[in-house]
Amino acid sequence: MHNSIIRENSKRLKKYFTPFDPILGDPNDPDRFLLNIPGIKKIYLPLKMKEIPFIKILISKGTFPRFIRSQFFKDNFHSIAHFHEIFHSSRMKYDFPFWISQNFNSSINLKPYLSLLRHLQKIRWENKIIRLIIKKIPDCDISIIINLFIIWHKEYSKPCLNVMTITDSSKNRKILRDFFLNSKIDSSSPFFEFYKTEFSNILYSPETDSRLWFGTISNPDFSRGRNFSYLILHQVSRWNDKGNDNIRKVIRATFPVVSNDTDSVIIMTTDPYVRKSFIRKEWLAAASGKSPFKTLTLPWYEDLNKIYRFDFREDKIEFHKNLLQYRNCRKIPHFPNVDARYLYSLWLRGLPLEVIHWYATESLYYKSPYQFLSQLPV
Repeated sequence: MHNSIIRENSKRLKKYFTPFDPILGDPNDPDRFLLNIPGIKKIYLPLKMKEIPFIKILISKGTFPRFIRSQFFKDNFHSIAHFHEIFHSSRMKYDFPFWISQNFNSSINLKPYLSLLRHLQKIRWENKIIRLIIKKIPDCDISIIINLFIIWHKEYSKPCLNVMTITDSSKNRKILRDFFLNSKIDSSSPFFEFYKTEFSNILYSPETDSRLWFGTISNPDFSRGRNFSYLILHQVSRWNDKGNDNIRKVIRATFPVVSNDTDSVIIMTTDPYVRKSFIRKEWLAAASGKSPFKTLTLPWYEDLNKIYRFDFREDKIEFHKNLLQYRNCRKIPHFPNVDARYLYSLWLRGLPLEVIHWYATESLYYKSPYQFLSQLPV
């Protein structure tokens, strides 16, 4: 029995710590399917691509040589190179992580954002208006991913792009702005020909009449009088609404503008610990279905920078025995601040013992279970 547990755990460790490859695709995404056709590299594509006629025919033929001999291929493609060109452009349109990997020279580690990527793509293909509150991993910056998603979304719809991003500090604003200024993007994409204007916090593209505004909560009047349909409020839990009216000014200036657009997007992001402010009220209202917003939590175990390794194989077995023994209890020896039932559910969910042990060990540094759980999203 113990050997089987160790084997299963090794298998999970390998899967868990394998870098995410946007070219291969996410094999754990339920909204993707495996395209495994002899003659073409095995890849996981978005389910929406199954509706493309040439993908349907390709799957039905079973192999690439049969496909290129078919009448469909002769009628629609003048060469194999032409097919690969159409296939590539189609995937760029349907597969957001793939689009990032093809457009950016600088590498972006997408693994911490897999839950967010899946959710955003699903909303897009369901043609829903995006109203989202995201509770995220500590110190995980998702604003760049969200901005890129909006640009990708716009690239395959209307040409004009007006995005307003408001951050908690001028430092975060500069990081975000400089990312778009300094990124070496495919020159064929007009949305990335932004340049710095006389206003240091605006990027503008005259060719598409597109604008990216980057403001801070300390200057709420910056958002007044702008025409935009995409609004990102970043790190809202850090906005201090005690003793000032900045938050109410931002909401009054931005929400009515965005809500008037039928294709608009409003996304608010917060740290896992939602402090007593307006974002907490919005989160609770969304969680109970009393607002148009939806809640999303980025799991802490998608961005685990370090784990506590077991010194011996016997320690690993002993830890699993404790999980099993206390699976129906609230407490587990040595870890007073974490629910034993929850730890066991993580094993059933498919996490390795090392990751579960890391989570349990972290609980020792907090004075109460409430404080622990408010810091680490579950």
